[in-house]
Amino acid sequence: MYVAITAAGVFRSEDGGESWLPISREVEAEFLGDPHAEVGQCPHKLLMHPARPNRLWQQNHYGVYRSDDHGDSWARLDGNGLPSGFGFTLMLDRRR
Repeated sequence: MYVAITAAGVFRSEDGGESWLPISREVEAEFLGDPHAEVGQCPHKLLMHPARPNRLWQQNHYGVYRSDDHGDSWARLDGNGLPSGFGFTLMLDRRR
């Protein structure tokens, strides 16, 4: 189970919501004193691939990121043909 909270970050629960693990380590937050803090990130959208539950996409205040390991690591996708790294719209192509 995942939750994305603006001004907090992205979190994962592996026990039905009893406990939560922050999973934003590699996501930049240039507005924080520590731009790689685990908590304090600003996700605007979080999506999980319907056929690949380990693949997540995150549109964050400072870019778009993808994870292929349930959020343990994130790759920034800016410069990958996206029109912008900022915004609130993020959609999935079910074939990818």
